[in-house]
Amino acid sequence: MPLLKLESNFQNVIPQNHARSHTYMDALAIYSLQKLWKNYYYASGIGFSDFSLKGNFIQDPAHFELLLFDCFSTSGLRLISAGGEGDRNDKIEFIADNPIAQKYLHVCIRKEINCGVCDKCLRTLLALDAANKLDNFREVFDIDAYLKIRNQAYIYCHDKAAIPHNAPLYARTYKILYERHKNFFDSITPATKRMFKAK
Repeated sequence: MPLLKLESNFQNVIPQNHARSHTYMDALAIYSLQKLWKNYYYASGIGFSDFSLKGNFIQDPAHFELLLFDCFSTSGLRLISAGGEGDRNDKIEFIADNPIAQKYLHVCIRKEINCGVCDKCLRTLLALDAANKLDNFREVFDIDAYLKIRNQAYIYCHDKAAIPHNAPLYARTYKILYERHKNFFDSITPATKRMFKAK
């Protein structure tokens, strides 16, 4: 399929908090090219079982995009949140052996190549780590750089999984990694957090 690349200066004119606005911005992009499709399948950010309207003014809209996309749909264009029957780990496992994903996966919210340290890059690397599939993605991630900060990433995962609104993104990854590295996770203290503090 031909790739369509859409660029905008909207973020420069009206700065946005990505975590709170990405679903709305993506819907805007979809509608700017609405003549190209009748049904648009959007990869869900959160599993359907984690749907929530709690704190909807401050929470990532991925928690309620199932409702948003139904509201955004018209008779001419239907937006569909797809893939929410599984969580992020299920999705990683689904694509982990796919050569196209291994060559082109891009999740970074900072750069045109995966930076390996932003929240989305770390979340993906941690899920790949949990699935034992890191080496499959050496073309799109600097896996050696990740391995150097792996303890820092594990502490990051530990802290993120403890925050209720982040749990859908980190809890299962944390559970898998905890079972594998129980001694490390049980030894985390404020001192080790300072030693491996995320940049």
